[in-house]
Amino acid sequence: MLESIVYIILCVLTGLCGSQHRMGFFWTFFLALILTPVVMLPVLLLTGQSRRVEWRRRPSRKCLILVGKRVPR
Repeated sequence: MLESIVYIILCVLTGLCGSQHRMGFFWTFFLALILTPVVMLPVLLLTGQSRRVEWRRRPSRKCLILVGKRVPR
């Protein structure tokens, strides 16, 4: 009983790691239940992050740089 609870908790944690990836939480959690979390963690390393996460990390271009000084647009 305790082993199954620990296994499900590990699957949920793997799903949380996959929530920022293209597969999302649900598919990562589902595949972790089937394949084990130990197999899914390398898969998460191989897959790219979701496009919305990549988009958020781009630097904003709200300022125009002229002669070393930032001037708001």
